[in-house]
Amino acid sequence: MKFLPFILLFFYLNSVAQSASITEIDLNSEKFADASFPIRYPVINLGDKTATDKINSIIKAQLLDENLFDTVITATLPALKQYSKESLLGMEYKVLFNKNGILSLQVDCDAQGIYEYHYYRYFNFDLSTGQQLTLGDIIAPLRYALFKKIMFGKKLNALQEYRHEMKVEADSNFISAEEYNTCLNILKENGCADSITLNEFSLEKGIIQVYDNCFFPHSMMAERPFYELKYTVRKDDEMIKKDFLLRLTP
Repeated sequence: MKFLPFILLFFYLNSVAQSASITEIDLNSEKFADASFPIRYPVINLGDKTATDKINSIIKAQLLDENLFDTVITATLPALKQYSKESLLGMEYKVLFNKNGILSLQVDCDAQGIYEYHYYRYFNFDLSTGQQLTLGDIIAPLRYALFKKIMFGKKLNALQEYRHEMKVEADSNFISAEEYNTCLNILKENGCADSITLNEFSLEKGIIQVYDNCFFPHSMMAERPFYELKYTVRKDDEMIKKDFLLRLTP
């Protein structure tokens, strides 16, 4: 065990220089004559072809294949064009973290179904393997339940603040009593305040952010509670596995 710090240091020094380069596929939605809704799709490039292909196939499967109505198209560009013809209006991406062998991406999409809607997808990768990371890969096993409890507490606090703000708006007649009660009933009916999922998350320098938003119908999206579930990673944080702690802390 006395060699463990040296092993971790060796791993850190080898991973610290590893980052991904990103090129774009740029299109305009075929549903618009101008460039009002640009489509910018990220393509990841690494020195390791196996890891590169794995990452790009995961991104394609979740951004494109899952959204094509009738077929899975093998090549990325034809699949993106097909999605644009069917329902995709716009796409942008943001690199949240790209160092120490970790890549975290946020992809924002606008699409057209029965109505227009906006959604986000989050991707977190270990660049040495191409593996898509889960929080189970990052959080120490014996601390995972505690981490979930902490994030659930943050969510409950945010929803309590939301209820308070909506009550203030109702009392001041900014919204109707009916609208206020409808919002509270939606929270109750969909069980949003009863649990939390940790499937969607992003990584930034010293930050883990979980995304577990309450479902509201499209007609009520403007009233949906907005909150951020962030966990700040400390340099001596026992919540995080040692190898990831070295790679995530400032």
